[in-house]
Amino acid sequence: MEPHIIQILDIILGQWTLAILWILHQQGATRFNKLKRELGHVTAKVLTTRLRRLEQQQIITRTVTPAKIPEVSYQISIKGQRLIPILESLKMVSQSWAEEDIEDTSISPNTLEIIPPVSSSGFTKMLKEETGYGG
Repeated sequence: MEPHIIQILDIILGQWTLAILWILHQQGATRFNKLKRELGHVTAKVLTTRLRRLEQQQIITRTVTPAKIPEVSYQISIKGQRLIPILESLKMVSQSWAEEDIEDTSISPNTLEIIPPVSSSGFTKMLKEETGYGG
């Protein structure tokens, strides 16, 4: 696999990344507390860590508006805007799945329960082991 593809996958498969990008895509510049509310079960520490990482990767920008209590907001950067077609494609797939009448008898709902979720850290570890990419 090409290193650039691995780098993009590492970014977009990071914990909460797609959800953060979707919110910023839909709402534009968004403050931290609103992002946290929209995401639901994310902790402030995890969200802060993820936002900092996305900022370091130049996927989002952080803007501080000077005031008595400074206002901090986040938005998708110019580089991050290139990921929007991926978000829109995922939206189209989810809509088509929702519209389909899924009756695949080869997979029962109970089968899906035994498949462990793949964490983003597990994916990153796998990438590092298989490719040497250290992203």
